[in-house]
Amino acid sequence: FVASLIEENLVDEFNLFINPAAIGEGMRIFSGETKLMLTKSWQYECGVVVNTYLPLKFNKKDNHNIGKELLETI
Repeated sequence: FVASLIEENLVDEFNLFINPAAIGEGMRIFSGETKLMLTKSWQYECGVVVNTYLPLKFNKKDNHNIGKELLETI
């Protein structure tokens, strides 16, 4: 379900929680290459890291990159 939302450019922000544990390959949410821009990173005492990313979506109609322009306004 999530992968289909990503493929259709329907996700505005990703908050990925990274746990310091090895569980093998894990579950994939991205199919293929997805360009992301890190906007925030926070580490908790327990070792969990939360990274916030904006997807770098290319708007073919206006010929510009939506993620980079949004970041410049923040």
